[in-house]
Amino acid sequence: MISDASRPLGVPSRRRQATERVLCVLVAAAIAASALLPEGAQRALRYDRAAVEAGESWRLVSAHFVHLGWRHALANGAAWILIVSIGRPFASPWVWLVLSLASAAGVDAGLLWAYPQVEWYVGASGVLHGLFAGSACLALAGSDVKRGALMLALLAAKLGWEAAGGGVLQAAAPDFPVLHEAHWLGAAGGLAGAMILLAGRRRL
Repeated sequence: MISDASRPLGVPSRRRQATERVLCVLVAAAIAASALLPEGAQRALRYDRAAVEAGESWRLVSAHFVHLGWRHALANGAAWILIVSIGRPFASPWVWLVLSLASAAGVDAGLLWAYPQVEWYVGASGVLHGLFAGSACLALAGSDVKRGALMLALLAAKLGWEAAGGGVLQAAAPDFPVLHEAHWLGAAGGLAGAMILLAGRRRL
């Protein structure tokens, strides 16, 4: 049990490392496999404002698993593996789950209430930004302040560039616009999730 507030949250034990690697690969495979879904299934699973408002609430979860083809799915799958590899010293599978849920909630709530003009959305990029932000926050609050600060600085620079009208290379989905708002919302959700985890640790 981790009781020292100066130690990183959710540090995986050696016995769990192999399991975590398998889970990481399975999640990446699931993201990549979403490209196999037929167009009709993608439309039924994506975030669609009108459908959500009509009661199809499952779209708030499923939208983050649907992608716009192989390049989009593979890019997000690779990003997932990279983020988990960087954040593994600070996060267990349970922590990744909490950060994922918080990031997805940030994207969903933000799109519904702050961006009514967004009619539909798919992809894991919003959640991935939240995972990066959340794990950076945990690193900053734990045993690797320099890494956490660098991660947050890189994330802030990327999001600031996007806010100023820039954007990442769209090689993953060149025929579709990147919804930068989802990145900002996911990052905010991930930071909120990290704050919740840290507050819970302090009460132990």
